[in-house]
Amino acid sequence: MEKAGKGFRMSKILIRDREMFYEEKGAGFPLVFSHSFLWDHQMWAPQIDALSKKYRCINIDLWGHGLSDSRPEKEISLEQIAEDTWTLIEALDLERFAFVGLSVGGMIGAILALSHPEKIQSLSVMGSYVGAEPSDTLAEYLALMSQISETGYFSQELQEMLAPYFFSPKTYHSNPKLIENFKESLAAITAEKIETITSIGKGIFTRSCLLKKLESMKVPTQYIVGSDDGPRPPKESEEMASLTPGAECHVIPDAGHISCLEKPDFVTKAIDAFVQKASNHSCLKSVA
Repeated sequence: MEKAGKGFRMSKILIRDREMFYEEKGAGFPLVFSHSFLWDHQMWAPQIDALSKKYRCINIDLWGHGLSDSRPEKEISLEQIAEDTWTLIEALDLERFAFVGLSVGGMIGAILALSHPEKIQSLSVMGSYVGAEPSDTLAEYLALMSQISETGYFSQELQEMLAPYFFSPKTYHSNPKLIENFKESLAAITAEKIETITSIGKGIFTRSCLLKKLESMKVPTQYIVGSDDGPRPPKESEEMASLTPGAECHVIPDAGHISCLEKPDFVTKAIDAFVQKASNHSCLKSVA
């Protein structure tokens, strides 16, 4: 794990007897970031570097990921992960903020936006899906969790098996270093965190369906997805956008699941533009 760079403020908050890590950079209106499964806060580095020049960026690590503690539970539900994330946000005493989440981070954001619309000014959901996991991929992902748990670490075989889930085939040719960095990050995950990671994975993949609830979403929402996202194909984001009042949907050409690193400029600009749009809309409503 790299050390925080210049301008970063690193901290941990005690939640249910364990410490959850977050870092902050910048000042101004708060943006809260939540990363993908098997990644950590560093996934958002290009967006934080750019957006911290005008926003207060708050970047959270999930349990068992990055610098957050492991947990003792055998399975951690998506709702519990969202509740713990909300506990951290509440501890920061944010009056209003925008939420940006990728994959499980997007699922967390949707749950929080449905539960706390008065606090969240805008929601950016990337490469995510709040419907129940389709039966074929559910079986596939639970088998992967069992294999990771039985192996006890991210072996070379697991690294090679997992990498294609996260990247466009085009990224293998255009940015092979990004693929290698991901494999190295998996190899660096300590054995003590494996059980927590697989517990979270089980909670993610056995999640309840929230699609019907999107019809009552009161928070301005944008969906962003890579055209080559295998785990969360564009049709899922398009389905969610069709159910969410006033939602936008952007499909990024030649990007896979981790579009924030594959196409960082596109993602940064889309987030910034949407936060600004929601802010302007909020100001107009308050004047009216």
